Amino acid sequence: MGICSINPPGYICTCGDGYSGTDCETDLCKVGTCENEGTCNRMPGNFSCTCLPAYEGRQCSIATFSLNTQGTCAIHVNDNGVPFETAKSNCVSLNGALLIIKDENTQHWTEQVVQTIYPGSKAAGSIYWIGGQNETGWKWLDGSDIPTSSNGDGFQNWLQSDDASTNKCLSMTYPFNNDTLKWTNENCEISAGYICERTDLDPCRNHTCQNGAKCSSSGCHYSCVCPAGFTGTDCDIVVAGPPSGSSDDIWIAIGIVIPLCILLAIGGYMFYKRRK
Repeated sequence: MGICSINPPGYICTCGDGYSGTDCETDLCKVGTCENEGTCNRMPGNFSCTCLPAYEGRQCSIATFSLNTQGTCAIHVNDNGVPFETAKSNCVSLNGALLIIKDENTQHWTEQVVQTIYPGSKAAGSIYWIGGQNETGWKWLDGSDIPTSSNGDGFQNWLQSDDASTNKCLSMTYPFNNDTLKWTNENCEISAGYICERTDLDPCRNHTCQNGAKCSSSGCHYSCVCPAGFTGTDCDIVVAGPPSGSSDDIWIAIGIVIPLCILLAIGGYMFYKRRK
């Protein structure tokens, strides 16, 4: 795209915005110039990209992360709707994992970041995947328990019942134009936005797991997988053995006493026969 002018002994092309080259043959805004659905803007001999809120950089190739006040964890909020497993994979490709929320500070900080990046998400009732699943009970992706009404740790961030049999993946949404994000259990196949978290250091590097426990990490978080006989967040609590007189003790006693009685009876009978 350009205007050709005679310039003996040849010609010269004056290129239109967003084109370059001797014959204006190079389209600077060709498909893919601006990544991640960014919009290409034509300029004289150049271009610029208008990025979606989740991305930045000259060609929208850099995922936007917001760092928490402690400088220990950063989150990426993306409203591009995808199924849960795709959201997990997308976060892994960014060297992170789906967001885990274990305290109210993280919850409030996440709400602030979402509103800053997507101001209209509250009114739109947007849904975002976070890092929780229910396979044999609600668990965060680091393996730790998610507080629910059924495990005795009822948590105020749940919007509704957390025991739906078909909704196995955890998300957050704004209910009824509410000011706070609430947790909801959703069908894992629906399309929703997602929130990733990542940190520069492996969370298991400085873990506090005790008694030979294995550390399992995801994103900015970790949990301790306790060996037999221990429990607690850091596996520092000894599990009490069965109480005295338990059913196990009784069956063990029966298993010893009955054979002994039989042997004594046989011995007594043999002694009696010999006496006769």
